[in-house]
Amino acid sequence: MKPKKLIWKLLPTALLYLSITFICIYFVFSYFLMDTFREGVFKELQEKSLYLEEPVSQAVVSENIDRLAFEVEKLKSRGNLWITVLDKNGKVLTDSEEIFDEDSLLDNRPEILKSMEGEEASDYRESIHDQKFYYIHAHPFLAGGIVYGILRVALPESQVLQDMKKIRVRALLIATLVSLTGFFFFWWSALKVTIPLGSILKAARAISKGDLNIKLPMSVLESEEVQGLSKYVSRMGQQLKDNSKILEERESEQRAVLSAMDEGVLSVNPEKKVLQVNLAMRDFMELDHDADLRGKSLLEVFRMPKISEYIDNILDGEKFIKEEFSFDGERFFQIQGGPLFSTDEKLLGAFLVFHDLTEIKILERYRKEFVSNISHELRTPITAIQGYLETLEDGKVDDEETRQKFMKIISKQANRLSHIVEDLLKLSRIETGSLDFNWQELKPLVLSAVDICKERAEKKKISIELDLGRDLAAKLNESLLQQALINLIDNAIKYSPEDSRIVISTRQLDEGISLEVKDQGPGISQEHHDRLFERFYSVDKARSKELGGSGIGLAIVKHISRAHGGREGVISSPGEGSTFFIVL
Repeated sequence: MKPKKLIWKLLPTALLYLSITFICIYFVFSYFLMDTFREGVFKELQEKSLYLEEPVSQAVVSENIDRLAFEVEKLKSRGNLWITVLDKNGKVLTDSEEIFDEDSLLDNRPEILKSMEGEEASDYRESIHDQKFYYIHAHPFLAGGIVYGILRVALPESQVLQDMKKIRVRALLIATLVSLTGFFFFWWSALKVTIPLGSILKAARAISKGDLNIKLPMSVLESEEVQGLSKYVSRMGQQLKDNSKILEERESEQRAVLSAMDEGVLSVNPEKKVLQVNLAMRDFMELDHDADLRGKSLLEVFRMPKISEYIDNILDGEKFIKEEFSFDGERFFQIQGGPLFSTDEKLLGAFLVFHDLTEIKILERYRKEFVSNISHELRTPITAIQGYLETLEDGKVDDEETRQKFMKIISKQANRLSHIVEDLLKLSRIETGSLDFNWQELKPLVLSAVDICKERAEKKKISIELDLGRDLAAKLNESLLQQALINLIDNAIKYSPEDSRIVISTRQLDEGISLEVKDQGPGISQEHHDRLFERFYSVDKARSKELGGSGIGLAIVKHISRAHGGREGVISSPGEGSTFFIVL
């Protein structure tokens, strides 16, 4: 049930107190006013007694009862009074209502007894004759201090009931006015408290909903307690705002750090609901960058039982894990993870950090292959040189022709060894050197490379044709790009048959400028295309050695292309020749 507002809870108590106050005021004022009214009635009877004293006392002195009765009757008609005249002993001389007989004694009445002593007396009581209440006043007639008669005047209560009702109405009005005034002051005082409390409640509700810009106006608050409460609520809101700002800054910093990390980061709560997945992790798992993954089940986001197993191990108490594994046999990761704890050592969840080892693994494989290949490539010419030299040194060759043949083989293998070393040095310079790039036209560079290779082409009767686009220029390193083009032309010459042609062309593409070398050689199967630009990779190793290649020429082309921010490739099929290209 919705709780009532404070003012409505205070209202019943206030109404109870106001009701009690109303009743007390009504009865107090009624009593006070009635008492004042009675005094007024007695005073009025006293004044009338004084007014009647002269004619009545003369009749008493003259002892003329008839005259006395006449005067009494005359006076009664003026004021609707009950007038009784008595002698000094309390014996009735005449009575206007004829209730008392003449010679009746009233000396037992309190007011008569006092008057017989020479004092005026008043009383209010019920008459034993007609059971009505009367206001009674007794006035003694004095002569020389001696009582010679008594005038008793009585006024029936019924004569003043209307006035008494007015008095009660007046008391009721006063009580109502006081009660309403009290209720107004209660309501005003309650509002003075509840309105500020309402403002504080509104501010607290806004703060709980995240609106931390609420400020309470201190001017509307008067009591020290409410003002203090408002001050502390405002201070709490400001502190929450400051803390929220600090948390937002820290969260922003954390997001920035996590977003900039090359490692993938995943965190979950104890129920294995996702807390955070950074951009690198999304890239690793091919997840949408903008998808809201927070609160989703771990298996719903990552359908990999192995990841769930790592998380389970951490949540079950394993403090730290560090392992390597592969998702698909092609991508390799090192996973490190551990539990997340609050400052009071409460378990908040677990985290995993994914280090992508794929490139390292590939480089390790390349390194092994390179070491194996370079060892083999260097061993072959060195073994040949050593063998022929030993034969010559042992004097086992007598004729000059055989000796010259051996010397040519040694020279050829030495040249091949020299080419391998020279090409390795070129690769090293490209990988580690600082390169300068300038805008230059491609045509002079192509013509220079063709001039360098022209003599070798002419020996095999191979023609070199040019198809160069007009005014094509790029930002390049001239010596490097010329070396790449020379390597491509040299390969084309080596693998092209005699009396064939090589076409060198440049053209503008959407993605950049393409530099192409097309030959009429044997062509290359599709299965070899992806590895052609690796070091020491050869489609036909025997033929490559026969032609004197180092096995690094296309690898140099690849590194030069990548140094220019471009890409390299080949278009070829068996029996249809090959087109090698660099796109800048």
